[in-house]
Amino acid sequence: MSAENVTIYAGNLNYNTTQETLKASFSKFGEVVDARIITAFFRGQRRSRGFGFVQFKDANGFNAAVNNKDALEIDQFKVRIVAAKPRVVYPKDTVFLGNIPENTTENDIREAFKGFNIAEVRIPVPRNSNAPARHFAFVKFETEEVQKQASAPKNVSLKGQEIPIRLARPARRRIFRGRRRQVRRAPKAQ
Repeated sequence: MSAENVTIYAGNLNYNTTQETLKASFSKFGEVVDARIITAFFRGQRRSRGFGFVQFKDANGFNAAVNNKDALEIDQFKVRIVAAKPRVVYPKDTVFLGNIPENTTENDIREAFKGFNIAEVRIPVPRNSNAPARHFAFVKFETEEVQKQASAPKNVSLKGQEIPIRLARPARRRIFRGRRRQVRRAPKAQ
């Protein structure tokens, strides 16, 4: 059984709760393999964020903790226990090309990666026609293996210029309380 299937989320933890206390508290449900309290830097020191994850050795301990009807109390705080959501694994089939020459077209990029199966080429254009051009592109390959082969040289030549090939990170959507966050610009001074 994979680690995601036997990991629980423990919320509403006391900020002073230690990983050892967390592990000891959940060991009554079954054998605990790992207990982690998520931390962040705050005013120059690492502090608890008030939640953590507990990984059990088998599904028996996991089910006992999730189905526990009695509120578990750790350091005078009632802990919220739910099954942890598995980590999202994004495909690594897209590369980022930065600082590409002006007026580079999709065909120029396809020509530079000739011999590799390209699924999609995206060259973002500015929404405002007066805005300067954005000199970068994303190239999505058919598979991760093809991406690794195409990225092996570390650089690609576009219009006589050497462009570094970097693995693209997945796009993050800015969501604020369930909605897309809209940011207004300040009015121009007259």
